[in-house]
Amino acid sequence: MKHKINLSMFDFKRVIESKSFFVDKSLFIKEVIEEGSEVVLITRPRRFGKSLNFSMLKYFFDIKEDSRELFEDLKISREKESLKHMNKYPVVDMTLKDVTGSSWGNTKDVLRVKMGKIYEKFKNDVWDCLTDKQKKIYTSIEEEEASEAHLIESLLSLTEYLEKRYGKKVVVLIDEYDAAMMNMYGREGYEECVDFFRQFYGNALKGNDSLHKALMTGMMRVEKEGMLSGLNNVAVYTVLSERFSKHFGFLEEEIEDVLKEEGLSLEETKKYYNGYKFGNSVLYNPWSITNLLHNKKYEIYWINTGLGAMELIRKSLKVHKSVVGEELEKLIEGGTVKVKVPQGIVLEDVLKRKDSFWSLMLYSGYLTTKEKLKGVDSYELKIPNEEVKSFYTDILDYIVSEITSENIMTLLIEGKYEKFERKLNEGMLKGMSYYDEQELFYHGLVYAMSKTLNDYEVLSNVESGNGRPDIMIEGKEEGIIIEIKRAKSDLKKSSKEAIEQIKDKRYWERLGKEVKKVKLVGLSFKNKEAKVLVEEIVI
Repeated sequence: MKHKINLSMFDFKRVIESKSFFVDKSLFIKEVIEEGSEVVLITRPRRFGKSLNFSMLKYFFDIKEDSRELFEDLKISREKESLKHMNKYPVVDMTLKDVTGSSWGNTKDVLRVKMGKIYEKFKNDVWDCLTDKQKKIYTSIEEEEASEAHLIESLLSLTEYLEKRYGKKVVVLIDEYDAAMMNMYGREGYEECVDFFRQFYGNALKGNDSLHKALMTGMMRVEKEGMLSGLNNVAVYTVLSERFSKHFGFLEEEIEDVLKEEGLSLEETKKYYNGYKFGNSVLYNPWSITNLLHNKKYEIYWINTGLGAMELIRKSLKVHKSVVGEELEKLIEGGTVKVKVPQGIVLEDVLKRKDSFWSLMLYSGYLTTKEKLKGVDSYELKIPNEEVKSFYTDILDYIVSEITSENIMTLLIEGKYEKFERKLNEGMLKGMSYYDEQELFYHGLVYAMSKTLNDYEVLSNVESGNGRPDIMIEGKEEGIIIEIKRAKSDLKKSSKEAIEQIKDKRYWERLGKEVKKVKLVGLSFKNKEAKVLVEEIVI
């Protein structure tokens, strides 16, 4: 290995001093300085370099550091105006990504511990500037015994103490500002959590004369819930924004040489880890690239299951049935969806409105934009790369597991048709949370089960013969064509009609020349019952 790779390093100073692999994003500092807003929120998916970038800001601005050597070989060292701000401000930096708990009470206790450590860190700086009353409150926070009222005021108070001590306004850095709320969503105490942070952020970031600048990161811009309600001084930059777009994730020119030096294929790397579009910049996943350089294997490294996103996505799929039966298949087959994507997310609407669902998928990193469409908040979305595509395989596995505990499609391959029909009917009764009478959903269910097969190519609604079969499964020597019908009355009759449609339109024409045997499957549904008929032919 020609480059030192340390996967556990998120501290900028340690990365630079240890000469570990580092992509120079220091011009991010210049953009932050030039952004005139007092409070800035930058939203990105998890593990896209937010923590390291914020650590870099901390060392650049912090009045307690001497950072000239850290930055002397970086791009920012050539920006004279920016350098005037180096080590000029007291800095309060905190991350909320680990402020989680099984209840709001537990979560609040974790926050008490967090603020206690921060107060302990600054005690020697500010102690002599405090009144006796302030010292008493300070000690209660440091010893993790603060009342809720004092906890709400703790960040505001600390900025006031630091300004008094240094005679300089304070820079506040908050990483994963929305983590606690995402963790609490759907749990008892959620409203109390939102109300607490509304006051916590509002006190510290609005009308605070001790504040020079505050920067926050998170996974999404949360609307309505009120985390930032009343903060009219916040500039928000999402994955759809051009500003700051190049600083989170790796541009191709930033990693091309290191890939070559480590003997890794640029094309293969691009296929697996590239494709995220932030603003107008196309980027690689930095976490995945770092792991690739470390392991020299093209594997799945980015698993964005934190902050409650995965659980919320799974819940949403049970509500938005057409996503399972239509859009999900288009995406997996390499297509796109054209949808509305609101700039902010109302968490409670994710389970009610599809546009909020698509916003969650985009902002959490499971989709990216292909292009902006005409119309307000209208975009064409796609899966960015092969690594993320694996997430959709996991989603299909999850859907199937809700219906049946075994891969019943193997029964179809093995010719056990009656057992396949019986197991399918049992699954429909079990999977009530997914059940829907629309043919579109039945199609999605069978597609999901088919995609769990190993060594088979599964296609949905592709041109073949004189039409588009619902599902085509191709093995080395055998193919399966599945046509799905929603029966109005007679299930068996509908299944026969499905098989006749396959024959009339010669849906097997797309199968490879080596395929000699084809199973024609007529699958009809009515309410909670399914009927399966199979006819085998030689082509």
